[in-house]
Amino acid sequence: MLSLSTFRIPAVLRYGLATGLGLLLFIAGANSEQFFPSLTSFWQHVFSSVGLAHRVGALQQGVSTQVTTRSLPAMLTYGLLYTSVCCLIMALLLNSGYRLKLVIRAYLAVFLTCILLLSIGKLGGDITWAYQLGRRLIDAVVSPLPIMVLTPTISWYAPMRKTEELSMTSKNADELGASTQSRNYHSAKNVAIAADKAALY
Repeated sequence: MLSLSTFRIPAVLRYGLATGLGLLLFIAGANSEQFFPSLTSFWQHVFSSVGLAHRVGALQQGVSTQVTTRSLPAMLTYGLLYTSVCCLIMALLLNSGYRLKLVIRAYLAVFLTCILLLSIGKLGGDITWAYQLGRRLIDAVVSPLPIMVLTPTISWYAPMRKTEELSMTSKNADELGASTQSRNYHSAKNVAIAADKAALY
């Protein structure tokens, strides 16, 4: 089973990486309006290069302005990158493959709900409430809110699996054994040095 503890990442390093990624999310959120034009230009260049610009443009026209007025590929790219970083932060904080699976399932459930609502809005002839609710869910997911909600909730109500607890216990035991062995070595070394000095006198 996937577990970050298997890779023996120290807690200080995990929390440091999570903090750094959190700052990255803050910067991305504060400067999102600057990122979207760059992403839009990038995808326009890509689709023009492969001859799909017309089809993507037709797809964009089919998207209701109640959902987004931005480029659809740019919005999807930004959303996937943002949620991926959020998942990585929670993986570092939760330090459990089992808990990380719960996080991913929660994201998938919300994404599927968004798709369902947007589909209802589209098939129902631009139903406003379905579009608005789907858009609000998207805004909630592409934000730090899942980190603030899922991390403490899963930590409290989803204990680690026994295999993960045993892995962490084994890790701690190995570290304790290595520390004890090091102390014993230095103690023996000091005794030997003292014995040599006594022999000289």
